[in-house]
Amino acid sequence: MGTLTTGNYVTVSAASASGNPVALASTGPCALDSAVLTLLGPGQCVVVASSLGNGGSVTPTTVTYSVSVNPAPKKKRR
Repeated sequence: MGTLTTGNYVTVSAASASGNPVALASTGPCALDSAVLTLLGPGQCVVVASSLGNGGSVTPTTVTYSVSVNPAPKKKRR
């Protein structure tokens, strides 16, 4: 994801090799609602994707993504 700016949002998605659903969660200055990640303030936002696997050859997996959130640009006063 890289570096993003406060006040913006991105759509996230995940798929598992097992075909099972992937649960998404976030921590830090961001909020995850369905598949939309909203950046609420500057700092590190972490998104965690977890899948249970299939009980056979595909093991349970958790993947963590981290993104830096920059402050929103200051508006110029007129």
